[in-house]
Amino acid sequence: VGEGYKFIGWYDLAGNSVAAEMLSADKATLRYTTTGEATYYARFEKTVTQKFVRQVKNGDGWTNTSDDSIATLNPYTHTDVVGATASSKATVGEGYKFVGWYDAEGEPVADGMLNADKTTIRYTTTGDATYYARFEKTVTQTFIRQVKNGDNWEETTDDSIGTLNSYTHTDVVGA
Repeated sequence: VGEGYKFIGWYDLAGNSVAAEMLSADKATLRYTTTGEATYYARFEKTVTQKFVRQVKNGDGWTNTSDDSIATLNPYTHTDVVGATASSKATVGEGYKFVGWYDAEGEPVADGMLNADKTTIRYTTTGDATYYARFEKTVTQTFIRQVKNGDNWEETTDDSIGTLNSYTHTDVVGA
């Protein structure tokens, strides 16, 4: 099979798949006893490659990464024929936030291509394509109330001293 093509199978003059007993174990070789004139077609379809790439926020831009601690994608590459379904699931690593799926132009993909939690992209292939799963590093900010007791500062949960809106807050770097 030539690069960029997938062998579909052997077909007779009427367009029917040939009988299984006429094929080798790998179904690529046609074998039969000649009984008369016959025409057989070896059918091929053009393949398309779908690439799924991880990117991490780097200043104002995005950098491709292969660091599994940031996130994993399943799969990273998918090759099939036009009209096949392609999909990839983004699983975020600890200390990172999944931002979303983006196309080759850097635009967010349509909601119709995403599952409910937007971590899995799924679509029908039309040609070669690359999609980017983007992630940002998160940081945790902890706010602890203290009260002076003599010469020492002590932690307290007593709301009568003063209230805090949030004791712990996690957000992306730079927020």
